[in-house]
Amino acid sequence: MFKLSYKNVDSLYFKVIALPEKYLVDGTFNRLSIEEKIKQLNSFEVKNSWKENLINKGDFQETTTELSMEALPFGNYVLISSLNREISSKDYDIAFQFFQVNSLAYVSRNNEEKLETEIIVLDRASGIGLKGVDLITLVNDIERGNGFTEVAKFKSDENGKVFIPNSTDTRGVKIRLINGKDILEPAEWFYSYSRQRTENKGRIFSNLYTCLLYTSPSPRDR
Repeated sequence: MFKLSYKNVDSLYFKVIALPEKYLVDGTFNRLSIEEKIKQLNSFEVKNSWKENLINKGDFQETTTELSMEALPFGNYVLISSLNREISSKDYDIAFQFFQVNSLAYVSRNNEEKLETEIIVLDRASGIGLKGVDLITLVNDIERGNGFTEVAKFKSDENGKVFIPNSTDTRGVKIRLINGKDILEPAEWFYSYSRQRTENKGRIFSNLYTCLLYTSPSPRDR
């Protein structure tokens, strides 16, 4: 399923294109013009294409709906929508959205007392920690034309945990999780710079925790 917002459109053509591994990470795509982007995307394998008829109320207001697409194998993809069946570099009435298909998830916390970032790799469906998943850290090296450069490689333990030592490098890092053909490249940035200072001849550290808090309504609110 995906959400679509549109105005005054009777129908749209959709195309799902499979992307090469690490295509978005190398930074090349972001430096291309819109014409070059469309030309390059059209050169990749099309996994699915279809036409969707939409409800056009003719009121010039934005309409939002949800649409479905066929299941896809693990990988990176881009969903392109257009008013025309053939998407050309001269067609500016288009929109595209990149997405990943995988079964991986993770939670993390930054523990500055131990000078490390703890990441737990999980199976998204069961929530069970996964052993033996490769975790690669990357830094942004796009200014040098190299995209993202790999810094270090870790492997999750029997509980799915990975401990990444904090760094004196102030740059943020991204991670890539690899479990065979199952790959997750989160959009999140991790800042593992060790913020420490000396006070009263001793070091003071701050623990940073991220949690999700769920509450239920009180009996009188039910």
